[in-house]
Amino acid sequence: MDTEKIFLTDDGFNLVCEELTEEDLKTARHFIEMTRHMQEVHQLFLIFMKDIDDLQSEYVLKNNGNVFREQNPANSGADYISVNSHIINIISAGRTLVESMECYIENNSDIGDVKQKYLDFYHNTYDSSFAYRLLIRLRDYSQHGHLPVSSMGSNYFFDLIQIVNKPHYNHNKKFETQMESVIDEILDKYHNTPTISL
Repeated sequence: MDTEKIFLTDDGFNLVCEELTEEDLKTARHFIEMTRHMQEVHQLFLIFMKDIDDLQSEYVLKNNGNVFREQNPANSGADYISVNSHIINIISAGRTLVESMECYIENNSDIGDVKQKYLDFYHNTYDSSFAYRLLIRLRDYSQHGHLPVSSMGSNYFFDLIQIVNKPHYNHNKKFETQMESVIDEILDKYHNTPTISL
């Protein structure tokens, strides 16, 4: 649902209303803004969930990166484009949801210590989860015109070397250093191609 509506009125339209005290007006504005923003956050959450549901209704993703459409390997060019489209939608919707929640928290001084608890939780999640940071950075990467998901047949993955070395794209330096560290670790410890299964 839309959170705001505009109504055009003809000349002579007269609305009779009671004047509110400054305190009541402040309370009403706060309630309206809080309700509007919470509705938007909820709608963004539903969009995020719909994008995940759309991917899962079209494809089956296995832990090893193998992807199937119905019971057939998803190995066509159309599948490659479709999987990337789904992933770009999911990571974009997820980032938009997080940004909206951050905006709500930052602009709502009336929520007390909940604000700090949320910010601590968010920062801890960001700092402790490479996967979370990767998805955020892949969202930026995809918005600059690059497809985040690579494939080999019906096996889909994030190709870390390709992502780090992509021409015409500048990564966040701190994250680029972390990516290079992960690449080196995979090469040294596991003697394998530095990829992360979709």
